[in-house]
Amino acid sequence: MQETFKYPFFFRLIYRYGNLLATFVLILYMLPLLNFTQASMLQKLYAVFIIIMIFFLNRYFIRLNRITPYTIYVNNDSITGKDFFLSSEVISIKIADITDLRGGVFEGKSRGMMRITAGEKEMVFYHSLPNADKFEAYLISKVNREIYDRVVKLLKEPQALKK
Repeated sequence: MQETFKYPFFFRLIYRYGNLLATFVLILYMLPLLNFTQASMLQKLYAVFIIIMIFFLNRYFIRLNRITPYTIYVNNDSITGKDFFLSSEVISIKIADITDLRGGVFEGKSRGMMRITAGEKEMVFYHSLPNADKFEAYLISKVNREIYDRVVKLLKEPQALKK
């Protein structure tokens, strides 16, 4: 299989810059608290809580964007991710080196973030990737037997609960 997967413009925008919108909304919640001299202790604690939320939100987005390629090339024996946020890095993972598949479909959910792990290397992709189901099926079919069995078992569990 040789194929290229790219996110549509809208999803690239959301995944790359969604934290800016969330940060802006949190800052709007802090505007009434700008006059700290007349604020009560509870309001000051609320402002500190919002600052902490902004910090952790942006830290999470930065960490996630470091391992989310916005262009994924699939070759017969490897997966190559490039077009990372603020980086020209290229990550290549051989199919035989994959040690884990986590999240989203790989854990029996219909949507969500999915992780491909191969030792120290890690790549993240989302279900909004065009033809993500084809990419997921390819990954599941090519990984070692232990990972395959675990993923297939988790894929069957939600179906058993519906019956």
